[in-house]
Amino acid sequence: MNMENAFPHGDETAKGEIAAALPEQPEEAVIASPSAHESASAEPLPLDPTEAESAHALLNRLAQTLAEQNEALEALRALCERYLPGNNSKDEAIARMQKRLDEYERGMLRALKEPLLRDLVLFYDSLDKLLRKCEKGAPGPPEFSRELELLRAELLEIFSTQGMEQIARSNDPGYQPELQKVVQVENAERPEEHQLVIRVVREGFVWEGRVLRKQEVAVKKWTAHSAENGA
Repeated sequence: MNMENAFPHGDETAKGEIAAALPEQPEEAVIASPSAHESASAEPLPLDPTEAESAHALLNRLAQTLAEQNEALEALRALCERYLPGNNSKDEAIARMQKRLDEYERGMLRALKEPLLRDLVLFYDSLDKLLRKCEKGAPGPPEFSRELELLRAELLEIFSTQGMEQIARSNDPGYQPELQKVVQVENAERPEEHQLVIRVVREGFVWEGRVLRKQEVAVKKWTAHSAENGA
């Protein structure tokens, strides 16, 4: 690609801009500029034909390189516009991969945390048992009971930060098999007392929407033997 094709109609401004962007020539190829005093009287030195030919070839190569780069950029832009916006399969594959990674991470964290939380629940049981003894008048300083209450409250706060909550005692006194486990049974005096929860033996906990341990309760049970004893 020659300069005539790159710059039609003798566009000297464009040629000058390209020439200004060229790197400086080595010192031996540069013709020293005359001083201000010399330029007033001396004639301008003619440009060597060989140097003029080299500069012309360099400009041609530069113009050709720029044209080729522009063509490559246009081809790349057209390719991006053609494939990237409509490439739904790639976006869906990335979304599926991200979902699987999230599920794997949650499953791994649950597998690591669950045994620790179960051990902390057993520690909570020990604290709760000690507090019940203190409430029943077990020997010991009053400060001991208060410290146990603070420790139990802190443990419940730790459970909360890990997404675990204590199963609340329902206003409905009836047995709830999805949340409760019967560990003690007493005879009911009336049929309407059947499966009535009379006390909580051990607290239950829910972790991230799943029952980690059911609430252990004592219930009343009405049977034919209960009816005979009532009679």
